[in-house]
Amino acid sequence: MRISAQKELIRREIKLLLKAQSPEERSEQSRLIKQRLFETEWFLRAHHVMFYVSTNIEVETSLMIEAALKSRKVVSLPCIDSGEKSLFAAIINDRLRDLEKGPFGIWQPKKECCKPVSPAVIDIIVVPAIAYTERGCRLGRGEGYYDRFLEKFPPTTKKIGLAFSFQIRNELPMAPHDQAVDMVITP
Repeated sequence: MRISAQKELIRREIKLLLKAQSPEERSEQSRLIKQRLFETEWFLRAHHVMFYVSTNIEVETSLMIEAALKSRKVVSLPCIDSGEKSLFAAIINDRLRDLEKGPFGIWQPKKECCKPVSPAVIDIIVVPAIAYTERGCRLGRGEGYYDRFLEKFPPTTKKIGLAFSFQIRNELPMAPHDQAVDMVITP
């Protein structure tokens, strides 16, 4: 079976598990993941953190974004350029005021906030994925936006994945362009 077909099977299986999780369980597990992330040495030392805005089935990032802003960290979020099939980081100051629905129905910084930030100034990037291995291999949503984006970061930028336990696999099909993360945090 081709790698792309293997990836699609895993995506479908994990998405069913994500959708089957109750909102209460998702919130509780997300709270535990947030706590673990915020206790890491990397996060404690970070000045600039890039998050993603979670969909309603992923590890919830809204409280993480709020807490990081309150703790005076510089927070950026991805802006999607669907025409170029790329994304870039843009700083926000207020999670509710600075966001609007973007491509794919995902919340992103408003156009007036979408001023690109150099990857070199970001200390940590929290990377979304459908599945991970414990070693940090990741299976994204399938469009390659983050794989292309992560190539731009210096090795000093720490890449962190957030996952529910059922999103961790022993192995995942990987293509040469697939980008891994340095750490995966689970509940």
